[in-house]
Amino acid sequence: MVIMESIHIGVSRASPGTCCNGDDTGSSENDAQSLAQLATTLGFISRTVLVAPGDATRTRLIGEFDRVVQKFALNGQEGGLLLLTFAGHGCRKKVSSPPAPLKGKADTWCLHDGQFHDYELLAQLARFRSTDRIVILSDSCHSGGLVSVFNLPALLQHAWASLLKLAVAPLEMPLPPGSPGAWAFDSARWRRLKAQAEQLPSITAHVLLLSSSEENQSSSQTEHDGVFTAAILAQAPTGFLSYLSWFEAVKREVHKKPDHQSPGWIPLDGCSAFWNQTPFNPAPVTC
Repeated sequence: MVIMESIHIGVSRASPGTCCNGDDTGSSENDAQSLAQLATTLGFISRTVLVAPGDATRTRLIGEFDRVVQKFALNGQEGGLLLLTFAGHGCRKKVSSPPAPLKGKADTWCLHDGQFHDYELLAQLARFRSTDRIVILSDSCHSGGLVSVFNLPALLQHAWASLLKLAVAPLEMPLPPGSPGAWAFDSARWRRLKAQAEQLPSITAHVLLLSSSEENQSSSQTEHDGVFTAAILAQAPTGFLSYLSWFEAVKREVHKKPDHQSPGWIPLDGCSAFWNQTPFNPAPVTC
């Protein structure tokens, strides 16, 4: 039998100095509790809610990954299904060490004791096996950028597009030294970045990220919930035939609001059998 686990993180106010100057999102802890209740209706018997200052921390989150990875591994070829949700501040910061140079910055979740970087999330996801499925719901600013560092083809395609744009641009058009077009035209740096990308840990699990916004967007709130979380609760996955049809309904719900945020559908592999499965169906998929 497939093991179903869910982890729900909510940080309404990170500690000052750790992220976003300690600003209060107001509803994030409530969002985590609401999504945990939704997980109950979806058949997740084992649920972990991390909202308290001593719980929603980097150390505790990594510890939860340790626990779930081991539990899924002990389940043999049946594997597991993990629902991971985050509600809170999402930040972007410049980072100079690999693998951040692939996009020049890190997109993060703000926890009580610091920021959890996208490439740290990558390292945790890479620990799961090909028999495991992971659905991530991130109601945070810039959440569409959380997995862009994982997607080597997309990164290289972006750089190539910048190169083509440079080729047809007027010669007198200046390019900022750090712009994508500038480094795409630098063949030595191109080879170095490509080599860094190929050293990223590979993800064999089937992972799907549903983000509240694109990587260059903020995420808004209602009086009681984040706009994205409210849309998920209004369009609960039960009754939809596939993850994709569910996501489209959630996206339409978000777009009823006047806020300028567009939820993102970001699968990390080409397993269409997973995307087209009834949402949170524990039955294994073959890709």
